[in-house]
Amino acid sequence: MQTLAAIALPIAFMVFAYHRVRRYLHIFQQEEYDSPRFLAWIRDSRTFDKRLTVVLAAIAIPSWTISALIGLGTTVPGPATTLTLIAVAAALLIAACLEPNPEQAAKKKLAMTQRATRILYVALALAAVLAIALALPPLPAPWHPLIWIAAVQSIPLTLVLANLLLAPVEKNIQDGFRKSAEARLATVAPKTIGITGSFGKTSVKHILGHVM
Repeated sequence: MQTLAAIALPIAFMVFAYHRVRRYLHIFQQEEYDSPRFLAWIRDSRTFDKRLTVVLAAIAIPSWTISALIGLGTTVPGPATTLTLIAVAAALLIAACLEPNPEQAAKKKLAMTQRATRILYVALALAAVLAIALALPPLPAPWHPLIWIAAVQSIPLTLVLANLLLAPVEKNIQDGFRKSAEARLATVAPKTIGITGSFGKTSVKHILGHVM
């Protein structure tokens, strides 16, 4: 039973990670995939996981209490370890169900562009590596909630790392777009209008398109 619970835990984490990564990807996209700006937003808005972290910390308390009472240091009997693993997995799954869908529950919704999809998949792959690495060591029961708290808090970093790993790919794609645009402009030789600013560029572009 304990082995099954140990296997279910990283799976539960990946279900949670999928929903949480998409939620952070929504903000990352609005920050134009600028990692420093994204990290600054997390710092300034203090958008760290709180609710799930408190729940996982609460799950750890009984295991630590049992360890202290029976005088076994950080070693907890098998049934208590199994219950701890199940509780952590259940907390992750419940938290996943409570995550809002950024493609629906937002004024400016997450757009799953090709770039966003690439970042999502790489971030999830990194989260999977993290989940497997944390699940492999036979750690004492009291440590399980704590290491998964660290995993939950590290999810935004998977997006930053994914963006870094994909930088050469994105540069190659953008260079292709630029060369295609340059070739088209050289063929048509149109008059060009530059639209700049922080907000409203796309709207102005569409307005000008209709006017012209």
